[in-house]
This record gives sequence, structure tokens and C-alpha cells, in this order.
Amino acid sequence: MSAKQPRTLKTVTGAGGTSETYDLAVDPTRSTLDTAVRVAKLAEAARIDALFTADLLSFDAQGAIGSQEPLVFVSALSQVTSRIGLIATVSTTFHHPFNLARLFGTLDHAAPGSSS
Repeated sequence: MSAKQPRTLKTVTGAGGTSETYDLAVDPTRSTLDTAVRVAKLAEAARIDALFTADLLSFDAQGAIGSQEPLVFVSALSQVTSRIGLIATVSTTFHHPFNLARLFGTLDHAAPGSSS
């Protein structure tokens, strides 16, 4: 019996933002969510396994800000995708671990087709 080759996880990082995320964030007439939805739909159509958005706590000259708030983006993307994993990180430096567990648990129940 031959061993299966390991499968590489195909993941898109920075799913909640683009190179112009700062401009989108400070312009109330433009939406960073529109960009994220477009990326999510393209990734899902391309059979990408997952989208990853990090809780980046830098702004403007210090670096890209990524998505505005990862759990809000993942929650929104869960409503427009059905076959792609959604991954988010959130800092326990600025959020109490109990509240984060509660947020992730609620997200798991709110996402269509979740395993919970």
C-alpha cells in the first residue's frame, strides 16, 4: 500500500484588504468589503481552499492595515461563499480571550453550512 502524497493547502492571504486598503478605509464612499467579496468569489471559483485575514494592528505609514476587523469580514464573507475555508486571527492583547471564544463560537453557528 503506497502512502498518499501530502496535499498542499492553497490559501489566499490578505483576503480582507488590498494595496489600497488605507485609501478604502478612510473614504466613506468606497467599501473594503466589496473588494473582499470579489476576492472571495474569485478564490472560490478557482478552487482555493481558504482565505486568510490577519488582525494587523498597524496603520498608514507603519504598514498595511489588512481588513478593518477580521471577524466582521469573515462573518460577511461566510454569507457569500459556500465551499471555501475562512480563517481569521484576532489579538488577545486587545480582546479578552473569553470574548474572543464567544465571537468565534457565534461565527461558527452563524455561518451557513457550518459544522456546528
